[in-house]
Amino acid sequence: MATLRKAWDLTAADPARPDLWESRKLSKGPQRLLLRADSSKDGTVKSVEWMAEMGVQARDIDDERFWSILDATSGDAEWTEADPAGLPKSFLKSLDASPSQGFLCRSCKPALVAATLARHGATGLRIAKLFESSSPAFVGLAAGITDDGLRSMAAQQKLSIDVANPCQDKNGMCTIEMSGEGGRKWTFRRRDGNAPWSRLEASYQAGAWWSSEWDWDSLRIQSPRDFKSVIGEWIGSEADVVASKLLVPVESVIGFTVSNWKTRELPGLRVRQVSDSVSKLATPPNSLVLARTERLDFEIDAFGRRIVNIGEPLK
Repeated sequence: MATLRKAWDLTAADPARPDLWESRKLSKGPQRLLLRADSSKDGTVKSVEWMAEMGVQARDIDDERFWSILDATSGDAEWTEADPAGLPKSFLKSLDASPSQGFLCRSCKPALVAATLARHGATGLRIAKLFESSSPAFVGLAAGITDDGLRSMAAQQKLSIDVANPCQDKNGMCTIEMSGEGGRKWTFRRRDGNAPWSRLEASYQAGAWWSSEWDWDSLRIQSPRDFKSVIGEWIGSEADVVASKLLVPVESVIGFTVSNWKTRELPGLRVRQVSDSVSKLATPPNSLVLARTERLDFEIDAFGRRIVNIGEPLK
């Protein structure tokens, strides 16, 4: 809290509201920028909420100060706009209002998440740290999945079971293929009836990852820094859309959360590294390989298919 007071030149805002602080650095004339901090027992600030007031009336935070707050909080590291409904669950559970916009700073240490919230007819800004879990995310299928469990998940998510192939030992199923709206497909596999379900292959067909309307090389040469940012946001957005379409419906049977994917916490997921490399190319590649490890494979191929393979490959 001492760091916040110094950074934002905070002073007590109102004796009747002892949890509120006014930023003398950001307040202008009659409009005040106020901050409320949520701290743990040891004094560590877990999140802050910013709001603006004019007299006794709540006001929206203007764009200039909105981005000043985000940029100063992240140390000018890049924020990426995100689907508010797809923000990390731990953050969403802490909110008492539905977020209107969502933002992630994945390169921040620790990673940061932010959202705009409407209160009393005005929009405020909530920013929180995403603390790393005590155990790393497991890239694979969840333990204890059964045939009936997969069928139940399909029914809950309104997915069709198109193929169910029995194991050679006749002990249950060894391949279950599902499909959903928009041409989405999921295939679950295991070695035999006594083995756990260990592999998921998911995909859907879409268009090229980049816009054919761009003058790629001209834009890259004229403004390389902006171009790098645009490519990073474009590829990052593609990765998040893939998570929403392919991982959200089956999240209950995989060993990591969609939040792990969207905050880029999964071992082998190289969205930022790939986008940085692509931004230096004179022409856009037809395909992108965003992860290629034994347990995680993610690519956008030359035909526009988004393909994710998770878990232990069958040999």
